[in-house]
Amino acid sequence: MITSAKTLVKFEKEVASSMTNDRLLIRLQLRVVTHQIERMERNLREVLEDELLDVSDAVRYAVARKWGMSDIADRLRSSAELDIVNEPIYQELLSAFLR
Repeated sequence: MITSAKTLVKFEKEVASSMTNDRLLIRLQLRVVTHQIERMERNLREVLEDELLDVSDAVRYAVARKWGMSDIADRLRSSAELDIVNEPIYQELLSAFLR
């Protein structure tokens, strides 16, 4: 419970730090996808379907939509859209992919 201005400032810093960490995590996941394609010479479909890669459904969904892989996007839609709706940071960073 926030009971003072000092507590509020601390809370705001923690939220900002969390958002920064989320931004970095999403960007890192996009880099993982890119790295797998460019350096590991894998195709995009193979990368998006690789369940061992540490890439969220929201990132996989956004990339699949961007590149017209509707079968993958359809399969990921429900879990991905839940994350995207509930986490504004996903909306901000993945909006270019979701158009």
